[in-house]
Amino acid sequence: MRILDDAASESQPVSSKAIADGPAVVSRDPPRWNDPKVHEVLDLDRVAAAYTAAGARWADAGFRVGPLTWRDRNSAWPQPIVENRQVVDDPESGGLRARRGDAEIEVVIWSGGWADAAAYDLQRGESLLPPSANTLTDLDACQRLLDDLFEWCTSHTDGRSS
Repeated sequence: MRILDDAASESQPVSSKAIADGPAVVSRDPPRWNDPKVHEVLDLDRVAAAYTAAGARWADAGFRVGPLTWRDRNSAWPQPIVENRQVVDDPESGGLRARRGDAEIEVVIWSGGWADAAAYDLQRGESLLPPSANTLTDLDACQRLLDDLFEWCTSHTDGRSS
């Protein structure tokens, strides 16, 4: 641990006197973004069931649905995106992509309770970045996000030839 001097940009080692005096700012190495202690909100294996249901619905509507993809929290950087869940020790994210003509849906749900998600109307150059993707607290919220992406995408592109 090091103390950051308010007047200077250099750090000084922590001393017992400084601790007793109560330093103004204590700098510790920041927690790693992939620290296993970070609160995990979603069980991605359960989210995979929502993806499967959404993928079937999207395929019935004429979308080409890609495979479910995974990223392993424990893999070395850069962490590869893989399709085989069996090779993923600790899933950090799961993703799905679908396309029909000018309509495209991309979603990656993270175990921490958020998603990188968007629906696109490529012909019009419009997209939906749903604010609900920022707070996924349970499986129902994940399903609503998937439904919202699908509904927006189809409402903006239905009636066009694929």
